[in-house]
Amino acid sequence: MRKLLGPIIYLLGMLVVLAASIQFVRYGWLAGVFAIAYLLSVAVAVGISILWPGDRFRETSRDLGEALVICGVGLITTHLFFGPWSTQLSGLITEKFLGQDFRATMRNLPLWLALPLALFIFEGVGYLLHRLSHFSGPLWDRVHSVHHEPRAFGVALAMRFPYAEYFVYQMTRVVILQLTQIDSSVVVAAMVLSLYGSIFCHANTSLPFGFLNRFFNTPEVHLWHHDVDLRVNYSFGILVIFDKIAGTYYSPGFGPSQLGIDGVDERRSGLETMLLRPLRLVHHSERNQRLLP
Repeated sequence: MRKLLGPIIYLLGMLVVLAASIQFVRYGWLAGVFAIAYLLSVAVAVGISILWPGDRFRETSRDLGEALVICGVGLITTHLFFGPWSTQLSGLITEKFLGQDFRATMRNLPLWLALPLALFIFEGVGYLLHRLSHFSGPLWDRVHSVHHEPRAFGVALAMRFPYAEYFVYQMTRVVILQLTQIDSSVVVAAMVLSLYGSIFCHANTSLPFGFLNRFFNTPEVHLWHHDVDLRVNYSFGILVIFDKIAGTYYSPGFGPSQLGIDGVDERRSGLETMLLRPLRLVHHSERNQRLLP
């Protein structure tokens, strides 16, 4: 039964988060969709981490407190600067370059086709940006390194993203997805599913996920992305299909021995992490990491 418990909780949590988000969309409460999806996803990940905790890489209250502050700054700045004009940007582009027939066709796609297509585009762009952030000096040094410095693994890590990361990932992915002109409710559903996957994959739990590891970005799979030595499992949301296509999927059935960044023994915190990191270079790199053979 324990072997099935992880997959059951994962899939049930996904359905609950998606169903709640759909209700918010149905009643026109779009402003609260992502807030409720975020909170429910965190609740599921925290619950499974408490009830069936992992035995290594445990987070502390300091980790959680710092992550909440970093996440809060990111979400507030994203809402203020990203929300108002991302939709306007994609709208201007589509009106100028895409015809009415294209827009009408995309908006009337059946759900069975529109949702997988939207999720494929959203996750695919996320994979490319995520992988780029590990190879690009500025994106790694100034932005994404914040997420990889801790040697602990858990829900706090899922929230440890600087404001610049929200801009880089969210703005690019959402604008590109909106350019497809797929129905807005379907776009929201795809984004909610990806959000759920990106949070749940950081749950620190001892439960196995078995066959789900071959399809979804589970904690067992994503843990290896934080390995101090390997560059693997770049899936940024819920699916692992792009890792399999690109040959970066790695799930050996056991966990890594050490997390974090080689050469960084103490993670940076405070204002340096929250506000100043994206504005200046730091003095560590990921040069010692290696790709899968």
